[in-house]
Amino acid sequence: MKRLALNCILVIALNGLSTASISAQEAPFEKVLSSTVWVEYVQGTQTKIGTGSLIDREQRLVVTCQHVMHDQKQANIYFPMWNKFGLMVNGLDYLRSKNGITGRVVATDDDRDLAILQLDRLPANVQALDMADKAPPAGTPIFLVGNSTPGAKTIADVRLWQQYSTKISRLAYSTQKLENEGMKQVHTWAIEIEALVSSGDSGGPVVDADGRLAGVTFAQNGKHGYAVDVEEVRIILDRYRHGKDPAPKNSMTGQWTVEVQPKDKPAGYFRMSFQDNGKLEWITNKSYSGKYELKDNRLTLNIPALKVNETLPINRTGNNQITFTSSGVPFTLTRR
Repeated sequence: MKRLALNCILVIALNGLSTASISAQEAPFEKVLSSTVWVEYVQGTQTKIGTGSLIDREQRLVVTCQHVMHDQKQANIYFPMWNKFGLMVNGLDYLRSKNGITGRVVATDDDRDLAILQLDRLPANVQALDMADKAPPAGTPIFLVGNSTPGAKTIADVRLWQQYSTKISRLAYSTQKLENEGMKQVHTWAIEIEALVSSGDSGGPVVDADGRLAGVTFAQNGKHGYAVDVEEVRIILDRYRHGKDPAPKNSMTGQWTVEVQPKDKPAGYFRMSFQDNGKLEWITNKSYSGKYELKDNRLTLNIPALKVNETLPINRTGNNQITFTSSGVPFTLTRR
């Protein structure tokens, strides 16, 4: 079986690291900004802040990062405000406005570092962001909004609605240790972006040129910023909306992350999608179509473009993990 090695990357949670200076180019910021929110709450003697975006107007749902919320059950949510001088950017002005809306955590996903908040109400005419079908390819211009102010010592120093123009470096599988969450490890498909981001940007929208959500900012490693891939966001949103995943017609149906562990080499990752009709997609930097058959714990894969045609005995760990060995190399499939 042909294998693709994607290096597993280790990134750290945002923790006051500096933001690269990026000049905003012509971009969909005006469209995106009104759907972006400032997340704020008090924990002990400290004011915690982050970013989020409205992704469902009917149910009043905002997506942000789990590490922005920590163990908090609710936060104050502020949408952008304008006065006669233009966009208001001072954090203290927002606190004084009393325009905060209570947002309550209704869903979380630790592996993906995502949280969904439901707001008590919405301002008039605020629209939810559309979601892209999938993240754009490497080299594509991408745009971010965040609420970071490196060096801010008080809430009066905070400047909101920072705007970034950058590009996608690649799509990668990220294993992240969250410093502000007890070094808890995250496992998620992520967009690697050329720009650095900073504390306060976490949870903010990463959008394509049409203003569609492509990811959620969550980390940097000193060289690149990272955003949870939109397909991961859609998974947690759909699970919240429907209560649980619909029952598949067979135990392979669905989306899986595949870990390949060659001997003495870093683990590689790619994705597979199995459909009820026996079709599959093998997804690396490209997508390859094929067919599969599952019979008596034996999985047959046929992917002509990759010259894969193999029948493999599989082992199961519950309903959400499958392992098999091909050419002496272990493969682990974990349901997304």
